[in-house]
Amino acid sequence: MNNETLHHLLVGAFEGGINYWANSWSINKSHNSYEIPNHIKNKYKDFVFFNHDGSANPSYAYLPLITDDKFGMEFIDRNGDMGQEGKRFFLNKKAIKKGYQVLKEKYPAYAEDIKEENWDANTSDALIQCSLFGELVYG
Repeated sequence: MNNETLHHLLVGAFEGGINYWANSWSINKSHNSYEIPNHIKNKYKDFVFFNHDGSANPSYAYLPLITDDKFGMEFIDRNGDMGQEGKRFFLNKKAIKKGYQVLKEKYPAYAEDIKEENWDANTSDALIQCSLFGELVYG
C-alpha cells in the first residue's frame, strides 16, 4: 500500500469510518505541529486535507505524517471499552503495516478492497481497528 492510498484511507477513517466507536476514546497526536521539522512538513505539503467547507483542517493535515515512522496518534480507552480503562494504543506506520497483514489474514475482503482501490469508510475502519487492536472489535 503506497502512502497516497494510506492517506486516503486515514481520511476515510477520521471523516466517518471510526467515529461510531472512537468518540469514546481520547486521541492524541504524538507531536505538536511546532515540534515537527520543516523538512518533514514540506515532504507532506501536497497532502493537506481540508474540512468540507474548504477551510484547512489541522487534524487532517496531520494525518499524512502517520506514514512517517516517527509520528503517530495515540488512542486512549476513556470508558473501558477494551476492558482496561486508560489503556493506550498507538497508530503509526508500523502499526498500520501490521494491521494490513491482519486484514489479509483474517478479513481478506477488506484487504482486497484496498488492493483494488475499492474501499469505503467500512474498509478504513477495519484497517484502523486491526492496526490498533489486531482484530475487528467494533461492528
